[in-house]
Amino acid sequence: MKITEPDALWNALERVRALSFVAESDTRTGWCGAGAGLVAVSGTADTLVFAETGTWRTVAGAELGFRNTYRWTRLAHSLRLDHLRFGESEPVYLFDLAAHGNGVWESVTAHQCRDDEYAARLHHENGIIHLLWTVSGANKSERIAYVYS
Repeated sequence: MKITEPDALWNALERVRALSFVAESDTRTGWCGAGAGLVAVSGTADTLVFAETGTWRTVAGAELGFRNTYRWTRLAHSLRLDHLRFGESEPVYLFDLAAHGNGVWESVTAHQCRDDEYAARLHHENGIIHLLWTVSGANKSERIAYVYS
């Protein structure tokens, strides 16, 4: 049986245990730096919850702890990503990602948060997931490149 692209990505998501990221900004108020951490994955057949914890260092040298919880949901033709900052019963919908071939997935529509738009492009290959966030708005022009392994 041939493994489909959505199944291959889902299998890679199930195996994630670590993350690293680099944040860049074109504005003076933006966040620039790099971080790394661990990912505890739990879930069911069609949902995976990523509990992320780690440390990130700003370009100025400050070191900060971080904690995020995201939920991935497998839908018929896409994957949904929610931020669980208020808990699983009050998810913040971010966007659905649709396959574009060759392991590339892109947000169907950007997530609007006040004046800012959050979009993402995901690429997976050999079990490694690259997720590039772009944040644009009146006062923001940022990119956050995650690597999940």
